[in-house]
Amino acid sequence: MLLNTNLLSQIDTLIKLAEEVHSKKEYQFTASRTGRRYYKIPDHLVKQWVIRTLNLLERIFGKDAVHTVEFRKEYEKYNGTERAFLNCHAILVVVRHDLKRGVRAVQLSSLHGVPYRFLDYSWPRSSADSLGRSFYP
Repeated sequence: MLLNTNLLSQIDTLIKLAEEVHSKKEYQFTASRTGRRYYKIPDHLVKQWVIRTLNLLERIFGKDAVHTVEFRKEYEKYNGTERAFLNCHAILVVVRHDLKRGVRAVQLSSLHGVPYRFLDYSWPRSSADSLGRSFYP
């Protein structure tokens, strides 16, 4: 089954939105020992982004999938800092990489909003399965 290009564009949109949210960071303080500057990201913007991202991850992978669970864990640890936000953002970047790399799609139907569920990361990296059937046109 083909990877839905609309799905990748939705992931790209969320990544761009994360970059916009990150650009709104506000200076918080400078560490006295290290001189490192710390920033806070506005909570309302982060929550909007997280809700949209979790919704998409759950529709793609399901609630118990690694990507969804790890994203949820990182958000639960979110404390408003730039670093915590970037940890959440990094998981979405990995999702995009994994989807673009190609994952065998199982039980796919775009009718009536049935979600795509991608499984089995161990499949061959070629564009055909062990029986020679192509995943791509």
